[in-house]
Amino acid sequence: MQQALRSVLPEKVYFMGGEPTVAGDLPAMLRFAKEALGARTCLGHTNGSRLPLPHLDGANVGLKAWDEEVHLALTGRPKGPIFDNFAAAFEAGLELKANVVFIPGLVDADQVEAIAAWLAALGRGIPFHVMGYIPVPGQPYRQPTEQEMAAVVAACRKHLTAVGSSRLSGREALDLSARDDRFAVRQIA
Repeated sequence: MQQALRSVLPEKVYFMGGEPTVAGDLPAMLRFAKEALGARTCLGHTNGSRLPLPHLDGANVGLKAWDEEVHLALTGRPKGPIFDNFAAAFEAGLELKANVVFIPGLVDADQVEAIAAWLAALGRGIPFHVMGYIPVPGQPYRQPTEQEMAAVVAACRKHLTAVGSSRLSGREALDLSARDDRFAVRQIA
């Protein structure tokens, strides 16, 4: 694998899949990508529980909920360490993005806006993506309407300058490369 990566010398290397920070060899992979390839290193998606990391340049962190009880119900863990790690990574100079899933009746608009306000206290330019919940069979939650999405995005833009959103169907979520070429895969090994 190292030789295959050396043959293409990528400018950026993204680590994705499950929670990348639990991979025991992540520190060695980050070091290889940074030192041997000269690449920028990013975690494509992470829960933020182990940030910051040596040789890591950036991360896209999923912040689950502002309300402590909701965060505990969703993750089984308190929110404090996650938000503290995000702040520490930001202060360490990592290029951070944040996202949240807007779930009417669970992670409501007020919680999404509270996360945006907290992020803005660190830096108003932190990119923030609000994802509309995709209904899961057996769960009581519904997908937000287009109007609800527009309202929550507008509320977040009172705090942050870079707010995006998505409201996908289950089918669309399964084939992101059809919607966005950033998700196209090039197999090298």
